[in-house]
Amino acid sequence: FFFQAEDGIRDFCLSRGLGDVYKRQDFTRISLNDKLRMALVLLLRAHTKLTELSLQLEKYFDEYDAPYDELTSLQFGLSNLRRLRTLRLQFLSTSFSRQEVSDLLDVISKLPRLESLTLRLISHQSGIPLAADISKMTRLTSLNLDISGFYLDQRNYIALFESFHHLESLLDLSLDISDTIVDNRALLCLINTLLTLPALVVAHITFKNCIKISESDTFRLEEIIRKGPAKPSIKLKHSKKKSR
Repeated sequence: FFFQAEDGIRDFCLSRGLGDVYKRQDFTRISLNDKLRMALVLLLRAHTKLTELSLQLEKYFDEYDAPYDELTSLQFGLSNLRRLRTLRLQFLSTSFSRQEVSDLLDVISKLPRLESLTLRLISHQSGIPLAADISKMTRLTSLNLDISGFYLDQRNYIALFESFHHLESLLDLSLDISDTIVDNRALLCLINTLLTLPALVVAHITFKNCIKISESDTFRLEEIIRKGPAKPSIKLKHSKKKSR
């Protein structure tokens, strides 16, 4: 479990002697047991004025191989951060269930002042209904969403991309959907949605190794962008097949 907080907490560190904890890095590692988990909850409750928070979540197991109930504790703590504006959240473990992650995202979607969100999910968490949570985050001005390797069917990809319609304050978007089965129809929906966002300035879309997107599909998408308005600036990053 990694934790970093700013605006009221500096260099908070509870470690188990891991050497890399003491190197300069963005995150501090905490292996939670019952006492530390409660300490984290109390810490977040005591610092409700936090405006920036970075978390990397990795699930640990106790001596009976029973997973610690970390996310439930974190939900209680996060729900009190009513002034939080920036959140960076990365999942590093496949041990978190879809329901655990979904419940945590629901708490995040209800943070009233959240403006900037960086979220990285892993393929094990595929199937989480992201669209419902993203559509609630109407105050976001910056979204960095990495769901590379994340499996959804085309209907849910389209639902996710259409949920961006609700992000009318969004200024910049970074989306990585590499190594997925997203198809041309879903990407076209994404681009058409982004072109309608009133505040959007720039969007970076990465879709490497997407087997359902051909070079001709990519060319047509780029043509649509070129013929569209000058703003937003939509930049596509994709892998090209090498000619032999």
